[in-house]
Amino acid sequence: MSSFVRKSSKTQAAAAAAVGISGTRPSALNGQLLISTGLHELDEILGGGQPVGSVMLVEQDTHSAFYTALLRYFIAEGVAVDHAVALASASDPSALIASLPKNLTEAAAIEQQTKLLHIDDDDQGAESSSASPRASSSAERMAIAWQYEKYLHGAGSAAASQHASAASAPSMLRRSGTLTGQSVRAFSQSYDLSRPAPPDALRNKTVHAIDVRQLPCQASQLSVYEQLYQQLSLLLLPTGAPRSTNTSSSSNVLRIALHSVASPLWPLAPHQHALAFMHSLRALVRSSQACCLVTVPSSGLLAEPLRAALRQLADIVVAFDSFDGSGMQASAAFSEFDGQLLVHKLPRMHSLVVPRPPTLNFVFKLKRRKLHIEIPHLGPADIASSSTVPSNEVSVSNKQQQGSGLLCVAPGRTNQLDF
Repeated sequence: MSSFVRKSSKTQAAAAAAVGISGTRPSALNGQLLISTGLHELDEILGGGQPVGSVMLVEQDTHSAFYTALLRYFIAEGVAVDHAVALASASDPSALIASLPKNLTEAAAIEQQTKLLHIDDDDQGAESSSASPRASSSAERMAIAWQYEKYLHGAGSAAASQHASAASAPSMLRRSGTLTGQSVRAFSQSYDLSRPAPPDALRNKTVHAIDVRQLPCQASQLSVYEQLYQQLSLLLLPTGAPRSTNTSSSSNVLRIALHSVASPLWPLAPHQHALAFMHSLRALVRSSQACCLVTVPSSGLLAEPLRAALRQLADIVVAFDSFDGSGMQASAAFSEFDGQLLVHKLPRMHSLVVPRPPTLNFVFKLKRRKLHIEIPHLGPADIASSSTVPSNEVSVSNKQQQGSGLLCVAPGRTNQLDF
């Protein structure tokens, strides 16, 4: 039996409908629908982005909070492409939403369009003021080079039509709302972590902030995880699409962000409830147009059996391991970096083809404006220093060889093949 499947009309229609969703694109590996995590480097590691219907587990670092940058990227990307966003946290989710980074892609597009608008206005005024001198000078030129007059008239008419279209473009931009950034739909946009988003960035956006400490757990006799699952279920329609205040978009994606699940800040609940919640959440996300990003505490605050079970219930698992406070001294080649990004699990959903990054161990550094993820490399000097052995270690090894008398090696011989 052949493993090739002919593309039917249903699959083609589904692919065409998927491309129409804002902020999504099909995977080049297996055709799955992808969304951006907000960080271009992480999208490349995952094979182009996070698949729709997947759960990504982010293990927090022990001695710092670098993971919050990824959480802010994930939410800011959803806000930028008009996705529905739901954030559940036990430490003031409204404050985390208010600290979203500024969208540089949208700001650059608005600035460029504004410059084009001013340039068109200046050109229109300059051409209207110098129309008569140009006509007289062209008439004088045609007295000598009269054979090029027909080409000049054609160029003049083409330039006039081009200027007319350029002059009408700003008004079209205003009517279409492009100057407000509503039509900027880049897949993975750039953000500035040092500057917060403007206050009107969340206007007409579907953003739900859920404080798990305020859920009525005692009144309803349900655990915090059961209450949270009910809240997330209400955000989805029976068809699987998220409920959105924007009625113009019939299809959309819901981004679910859960901050520090099973941490001491969350209301006390047994670990079995957390595992049951993750299992139900995965089934809910898999059967709808949603994606989920879950952060869990470090190994010091979370039991290892629970951590291993959560890894099994997630589709993607990445971990932040910072160098600060860990007690390990990083190599001199990695002194400019803040820690490691370890990829424990890659998405493998409904396909035998999975992304294969060049390595599973990356390094990251948080600059003032952006979080950078890179592949660790050793320079020639670092490789030479790591391959050479200090003189004291060489002398110790020689003494051990001389006194060992292994096989038929004579004392004082440095080569074991010498008799």
